[in-house]
Amino acid sequence: MFPIRGSDALQVVAVLAPLVEVDASASERDRQLAHPIVEALTRAGLFRLLIPCDLGGGGADLKTLSEVVEAMAWIDGATGWCLMIGGCYGAFSGYLLAEGATEILGADPGVITAGQLRPTGEARATGGGYHVSSRWAFGSGCQHSSWMLGGCRILDEDCPRLRPDGTQMTRITFFPKVACNILDTWDSAGLRGTGSHDYEPRPFSARAPPPVVSRTIGTTRTAVYAARHGAIRGVSRSRAHLASLVTLST
Repeated sequence: MFPIRGSDALQVVAVLAPLVEVDASASERDRQLAHPIVEALTRAGLFRLLIPCDLGGGGADLKTLSEVVEAMAWIDGATGWCLMIGGCYGAFSGYLLAEGATEILGADPGVITAGQLRPTGEARATGGGYHVSSRWAFGSGCQHSSWMLGGCRILDEDCPRLRPDGTQMTRITFFPKVACNILDTWDSAGLRGTGSHDYEPRPFSARAPPPVVSRTIGTTRTAVYAARHGAIRGVSRSRAHLASLVTLST
């Protein structure tokens, strides 16, 4: 395992392509990314491309991750999707205080994060923090991840906390996967290998640190480029299917 440089990432994808192609059917069958694929992506450092170098990541830019996700999605859609999820969430290191960023993303070089950004959870304000008790859907990659996250609406008792402009205030909470129940809900017709099951952590209390952007990557709206990478994955798979049709017709 090693911090991969952004300039090497596409070459690494090409090297891993045969393994991903062989094990893609196992991912679809088992409704989770096959272990050999997860292990190979982790050892290559592809999940850590956006994590800053001082936390043992690749310190790559968004363009590099976009290109890597597109290339991997061409090989296998489920692998590209899970790489997009785990890769994008490394950018949250820029929003976390140094202590939290180190604990979640820096302490374990094999860490993978997954979860749902959409604020469908509820976090009730307590003294200095929040009490979280929620369930989220579409936890792509939840089986092979070590940390989960979930978007929450902030409540003061049962009343939504609003920003000055009147919109709902939200937070993203992190919690260890071992504290979660993974609920067997993902039985789709396509992208079965993403393992996008529902997940539900045991009720827990979360700290409420002051807002901070400590690294350059954190200045980018994560939800925006997560959506962008999802679109890139979809376009790449469409191109791959079209190429297959052309091959079949000739």
